[in-house]
Amino acid sequence: MKRFLIVIIFMTLLTTGSVYAKTEEMVSQLGDMTVKLTMEMTLHKEDGHHSSLQGEHHNSMGANVVEINIYNSDGKTITDAKIKISYSMPPVNNMPPMKYTSRAKLDGDTYRANLNFSMKGEWDIVVYIMEPGKDLAKADFKMHIM
Repeated sequence: MKRFLIVIIFMTLLTTGSVYAKTEEMVSQLGDMTVKLTMEMTLHKEDGHHSSLQGEHHNSMGANVVEINIYNSDGKTITDAKIKISYSMPPVNNMPPMKYTSRAKLDGDTYRANLNFSMKGEWDIVVYIMEPGKDLAKADFKMHIM
C-alpha cells in the first residue's frame, strides 16, 4: 500500500509539472543556420493573477528569460557566437516607441538573456548573431505579451 501511494504521488507531481511548464518556441531559418528562441509562459487565472492551478499560459509582462539555440546546417550547436537582442514595440496611440537591448550569455549549448517587457502587446524581437569570421546574421521574431 505504501509503495502504491508513493507511485501515485510521484505520478501526480510529474503530471502537474508537465502541465504547468509551458514554453513558446519560435524558429527562424537564416540560410544554413537555424535559430530557435524559447520563452517560458506564465499561467494566468481569468482575473489576471498568476496561479499554478488554473487558467491559460501567456507570455507575460515584466522580467523574462529567453533561451536561444543556434544550429548550423549539420544540426550542430553553434556556441562561439556573440548574441545581442533588440526588442521593441512601435508607437501605440500617444505613447512613444519602446526599444531595449540585452546581451545573451552562453550557458552550456544555450544562450540566455533577460528581457523586460514593459507593456502588453505585440513586440518585435531581433536576435543579432556574430560568429567569428562571418557576416552579422539577424533573426526576426514577433511575440505577443499579455
